[in-house]
Amino acid sequence: MIKCAVFDLDGTILNTLGDLHAAVNYAMRTLGKPEHTREQVRRMIGDGVAKLIERALPEDCVNLSEQALGIFKSYYESHICVHTRPYGGIKEMLESLRSKGVKCAVLTNKHEQAARMLAEKFFPGLFDAVHGGRAGVRLKPSPEGLVLLCKELGFTPENCAMAGDSANDILTAKAAGAHAAGVSWGFRERDELSASGADFIADSAKELTSYLLSI
Repeated sequence: MIKCAVFDLDGTILNTLGDLHAAVNYAMRTLGKPEHTREQVRRMIGDGVAKLIERALPEDCVNLSEQALGIFKSYYESHICVHTRPYGGIKEMLESLRSKGVKCAVLTNKHEQAARMLAEKFFPGLFDAVHGGRAGVRLKPSPEGLVLLCKELGFTPENCAMAGDSANDILTAKAAGAHAAGVSWGFRERDELSASGADFIADSAKELTSYLLSI
């Protein structure tokens, strides 16, 4: 059995789309730029907030990236939990894994301070570590963050599984040598997870729990 289960955050354990959508459009509106639909923002998420804002701005407005990012961050920090909620069954999954002796952690491209706050608010005491975007560590799909996280917890990636909703999560796990599980309820399509080489794709937290306890 694996010793550690590592989870992406946005689109995997938390549905953060509503608050991210609102923050993106606030930044665009403030700068007089076109706003985006929820579906458009959903497809922009996954590579950190800097890339999210870069994608949201018109192509000829790259000079506004830093200003837009500052506006986004300020708004998002004060509206981070307006719409955000856990996906169904996630808390029970974490409790089940921990009861079996499996450590649980978060690895996300989201800024680490925001990731830690959300993890503690919605899943207090259920994660042994929460790693987000931080200086000096490359974001997913680089395996660097997963390797560092496993080392911190005292395991090798071979003893761990990474679960997430995007190709970034699957590619990170594969590159590090960990088991790779996709979740179909997040911000990306099932085809993306399959094409990235997911070992398993779960359609519910219950299915993911069963898979993680079987490897």
